[in-house]
Amino acid sequence: METKKSDEINVTQAYSKGWDVMSGNFGILLLIILISSLLAALSGNYYHGENESLGILRSLFWLFISIPVSFGTHWVFLKAARKEPFQIQDMFSAFSTKYWNVVLAGFLVTIISIVGFIMLIIPGIIVVVRLIFVPYLVMDKQMKALEAIDESWKMTKGHFWTIFFTGLLSIFIGLAGILMLIIGIFPALIWIYGTYASLYDMIDNETPKIITI
Repeated sequence: METKKSDEINVTQAYSKGWDVMSGNFGILLLIILISSLLAALSGNYYHGENESLGILRSLFWLFISIPVSFGTHWVFLKAARKEPFQIQDMFSAFSTKYWNVVLAGFLVTIISIVGFIMLIIPGIIVVVRLIFVPYLVMDKQMKALEAIDESWKMTKGHFWTIFFTGLLSIFIGLAGILMLIIGIFPALIWIYGTYASLYDMIDNETPKIITI
């Protein structure tokens, strides 16, 4: 027996719930975004002319530090979207549990996305959209890397355009934040993270569950 599906999920609904997440937890989420952004900036990207050793260190920092922090940040925002209690240290929860699985999941999603973009851009966009929920599934459902990739692909079926336009709008929100004296990017990121967490939660709740009798 299957549960009844919820009302149709759309971009406006997702951003409305994302706004609620931001407005209800602004202070602590701002601090979390600042820490996450700082660590992401430290990993950076290898650029032409940079010392090769430093480039390797940046890559290792991204793989073993930035990815787990990113997954933990998604987890914090999901808890906020669900109105569950959370603490700043929750953003580092991937280091104490499922660490290697998180690293593998982040690495695989990145490689698959890069291969997709090499294949004339459009496949890359499709891959990014369809695998957008991998961090949530690893942290929320305790799924293994490959299992989370497979489940994200299934979850996003039928929601491609909603997720795509959510991402497209996030670009403009981010640009608007940058134009607001640069620091506006941080509230913009809180809103965007809250929106994606809310979108995952809505789609997860919509997914029919099998009830045994």
